[in-house]
Amino acid sequence: MSHVLDINADGTANLVLNRLPGWHGLGTVWQPGDAERLDLTLAMQQGRLAGWDVRLADIHAIDPTNGDVIDAEAFRLTVRNNPTDPAAPAQPLGVVSPSYTIVQNEDAFAFGEALLDAGLEVEAAGALRGGRQTFVLFRVPDVIRFDTETVVPYLHVTTSHDGSMAVTTKGTGVRVLCGNTQRMSLTDGMPTYKARHVGEGLQGKVQDAREALGIAMDGFDQFQRDLDRWLHTPATTDQFDQIIAANFPKPKDADNTAALTRWETRRDDIMAIASSPTTANINGTAWGVVQALTEWDEWVRGTDTNRAARAVSTEADQFRAKAIRTTAKVLSLV
Repeated sequence: MSHVLDINADGTANLVLNRLPGWHGLGTVWQPGDAERLDLTLAMQQGRLAGWDVRLADIHAIDPTNGDVIDAEAFRLTVRNNPTDPAAPAQPLGVVSPSYTIVQNEDAFAFGEALLDAGLEVEAAGALRGGRQTFVLFRVPDVIRFDTETVVPYLHVTTSHDGSMAVTTKGTGVRVLCGNTQRMSLTDGMPTYKARHVGEGLQGKVQDAREALGIAMDGFDQFQRDLDRWLHTPATTDQFDQIIAANFPKPKDADNTAALTRWETRRDDIMAIASSPTTANINGTAWGVVQALTEWDEWVRGTDTNRAARAVSTEADQFRAKAIRTTAKVLSLV
């Protein structure tokens, strides 16, 4: 599965990572000195996300039948400066409506940083799909603890320049560094706030976003509560069976012994993961159910040759999202 990072003509990626490289080996890895930190301004420079000057351009097309010039008045084209050569011709991003409101990378990311009212350190920042989407991952100062589990929380901010996505902010425990991990973050079930590219843009929406995300001035209160709730919600064997059946319907034909055997083997494998050492401290909980389903999907399903690819695929993201939804429904977490 492709990382869909924005790759320049010289082969470099528009991505910066704080201290640790990504699985793809792309982008700039920032190694700060004793007095240095990767703040938003520096991350925008290192990740080549600053100065794009995204703007709307009129669309003119040539009718291939008679050569007439067509003015596409109902649409506009979003374009940006070339990240590696601002003097080069503008690069097209997407077709949008005339009511589309441009939100520059600088404004979207500053909006996210303002939610915690602090100069946050950046964990990662980059561009995806030829600049159509951009993201920044802020490292939140505190950590989330539930029992023996510790999660480093991030504030994930992402937007699009082609009309495909609103300005989206959310808390997550996923280290976003490519398109695959961005999808994982966006489907992890944590509270999300979206501001559409219409109207007044991001002006005056900071407090609305804080309330939607459950962000207090001292950290991710709602994020902590949500994770606590999933960890401390018990899941019985009968409920686990219901969740498995919601993800993999049990064969209705009692005479189809082969299909029934395959279903029972899958169920037993998932149940075994749920009581294995890898999930020992979350066994019998809603969080443990989701982790068992995810671990089975990514590391048991399929063959040795395709498991690594499966773990970062769109299908794996969709399966995890479904596992979260079905678990929440059966255990009344919605």
